[in-house]
Amino acid sequence: MAQERAQAWLFESGPRDAARSIVDAAAATGALRELGKRLPARLHLGTSSWTFPGWAGLVYDRAVTKEKLARSGLAAYAAHPLFRTVGLDRTFYKSMSREEMAELAALVPAGFRFLVKAHQSLTRPLGDERGRTFGDTAALASGGLANPLFLDVQYAIDRVVGPAVMGLKEACGPIVFQFPPLDLAALGGVEELRDRVEGFLSGLPRGPLYTVEVRNHAIASATHAAGWAAMLERCGALHGLVGHPSMPGISEQARLFDSPPRRALVIRWLLRPDRSYEEAKDRYEPFDKLVDEDPTARGQIVTLLKAAAVTERDVWVIANNKAEGSAPLSLGRLAEELLRGRLPV
Repeated sequence: MAQERAQAWLFESGPRDAARSIVDAAAATGALRELGKRLPARLHLGTSSWTFPGWAGLVYDRAVTKEKLARSGLAAYAAHPLFRTVGLDRTFYKSMSREEMAELAALVPAGFRFLVKAHQSLTRPLGDERGRTFGDTAALASGGLANPLFLDVQYAIDRVVGPAVMGLKEACGPIVFQFPPLDLAALGGVEELRDRVEGFLSGLPRGPLYTVEVRNHAIASATHAAGWAAMLERCGALHGLVGHPSMPGISEQARLFDSPPRRALVIRWLLRPDRSYEEAKDRYEPFDKLVDEDPTARGQIVTLLKAAAVTERDVWVIANNKAEGSAPLSLGRLAEELLRGRLPV
């Protein structure tokens, strides 16, 4: 009854109070909660968002609307022992102010770290006819107007880095610059792009954990990977390992870009290699069960996390619902396999 009362007023009272009072936000068996309690402190598992009504019974103990979750669900999500991070995907589409970031930070416990996605205007060289940088990534890859904010250092400082660092404070985790599939020839080739990205990263304030994700196989080729990895190292940035059809497997990316091991590890497990985003959404919604398990990707992630534990690196793993069908359950399976190896706490 106590658990039911705690969840009953979760969305009626202030979310700050709810964060202190939530008792059990996992499945009926409590298996996900127990797994979370046993994970190493340096390991931050989380999902791309917290606003999925289909997670009733997994993260929330009842059906709640997406709108209520967007307003008040973060406190309950962050109180769940399995989740020590969440991806702020919303900041990819609309930047947030320092005050808005601070409001989010007030809802999470000590040790919780947000993964912040930089606004897409910084990583898309082209916009549409109205100058926007959102919409169909493929359609903008080789057509549209030049985007003046592409790799703009001052915009990044004013609208991404500053608000995240000053608003989230200790709760600020990696800041991710996600590049779409690019027309590399139109940008002068991989080396020209690499030099431009280096100039951009070098102009940012040191301190935050900057992570760069790319979606071009050419950058991960034998010809260019070493140069790209060296550039990121000079800038104190990381290559973000990404489970996505546009890139080699996660273990291959780690071999190319994370050897020798960098100061941290950031992995986003987004899609199976044989599915598009739209196909996965249609097949997996409401994201309440594993539909297409991907033991290959999971095994690669587990191997990397075990190695990271030995070297005592901080690690972030973001799972998307579109990876296997349900991000919380994907993370639960990941945690089970990790704990079989008796990771150090």
